[in-house]
Amino acid sequence: HLRDSNSRPYHWMAEQMRKRLPPKPARAGAFPVWAWHTHDGKPVADLRKRGFGLKGERTVRLALEVPSDLVLLSDEEDWYCVLNGWFVTATEAESDLWDEREKIWPQEQFQAAMRESWEKIFDLNRPQDPNWGRPGPPRYVQACFWLLAASMVVDERWFIPR
Repeated sequence: HLRDSNSRPYHWMAEQMRKRLPPKPARAGAFPVWAWHTHDGKPVADLRKRGFGLKGERTVRLALEVPSDLVLLSDEEDWYCVLNGWFVTATEAESDLWDEREKIWPQEQFQAAMRESWEKIFDLNRPQDPNWGRPGPPRYVQACFWLLAASMVVDERWFIPR
């Protein structure tokens, strides 16, 4: 069981799944399966883009159908706040306010408030200031679930990344 600073966000996501989804199956691993729900605003990733697999290595993209009650969706761009230990904020003014509070609040209180802000990554309809963050709905939505069963695979596409 890893407990270093690199795994902290993944433990946090697993805990969120335990809170929000049906009980974790006994045969599931410690960490969830991660998949794309929406990639660059589309339901299917454009495999011509870089970043999908190792260059020159045969790779597969699976299309999945996972029951919605078994999936936790989150804003992938806001997920970086969890990964980096930042506040999830909707405006620059809100971000500046947290910078000021960090200087005066006790560390424990500040960390608790930051963790609470991370819950916003699950609100895919949360308002955003177009001058801070992104305008409109999330363009990248990740899906986390406990088990990938063969019955969930509805299509496969083999390709060789460039």
